[in-house]
Amino acid sequence: MDYYVYKDDQNIGPLTETEVGNGMRNGRFSPTDLACRVGETSWKDLSFLFPLENSSPVAPAPQIVYQPPPVYQQQAPVVRQPQIVYQQAPTNFGSSSDVGKLMMYEANKKSTGVAYLLWFFLGMFGAHRFYIGETGTGVAILLITIISFILMAVFVGFLTIWISSIWVFVDLFLIPSMVQKQNNLLAARLNIYR
Repeated sequence: MDYYVYKDDQNIGPLTETEVGNGMRNGRFSPTDLACRVGETSWKDLSFLFPLENSSPVAPAPQIVYQPPPVYQQQAPVVRQPQIVYQQAPTNFGSSSDVGKLMMYEANKKSTGVAYLLWFFLGMFGAHRFYIGETGTGVAILLITIISFILMAVFVGFLTIWISSIWVFVDLFLIPSMVQKQNNLLAARLNIYR
């Protein structure tokens, strides 16, 4: 599969996977440069598309350095514990955590369009409120509707069905603000806006 790479305000490509991998190994491309598969429209970091080319070498196991104890005259030898020498692993991870947070936000955010579709087809059962995350009020609408259908056998249900009908009609105007509220809570939970 071929790729386009966006670097220094220009598109480079199409390049094969091998050419992109060689470019990352020899420093022509950095892991934070953007790339897109030919025929697609979404641009992603090279580190996301080629994770093995970006991986840092594994830090070696700690080396144990043993130093023999010095021998003093007229004293018993002092036994020392072996010293462990740790090498610090590289910490250059870029901004992959921010990218991960944005990807998590995009995957979990609520859509006003989907909420309106659920409202249109299943609004009397509270489906739009379940989707948005307003589970308590979704259950209330669902129970009122079910009880109203049961009570229609004694003609009382025709009066109670208006409660859920009016509630669902009011939701027509409240859906955008409820979706925005849920998306803002998701962004705050993921700590996207600092």
